[in-house]
Amino acid sequence: MSNSLLTLPISTIEKALAIRIHIEALQAEVDEILGGKSVKAPAASSEIASGIVKDGRKGKRSAATRARMAAAQKARWAAKKSAV
Repeated sequence: MSNSLLTLPISTIEKALAIRIHIEALQAEVDEILGGKSVKAPAASSEIASGIVKDGRKGKRSAATRARMAAAQKARWAAKKSAV
């Protein structure tokens, strides 16, 4: 969160709280309709817009990504050695 709660005006905090309460009420209504089986919400819109989607691999990278990273690092090392 970019804004600290301490720096926000009270009216903004109250509005955010009212929205949060409304969301929780709607979630309870959805749970009731689905018989208690809640569907997990999609990722935050900023994550979707930026193309960042977590796949549960806890930071593991594909072999192709590791190969690209290694090639880039070797290129940086080569450029640094040639500059010396």
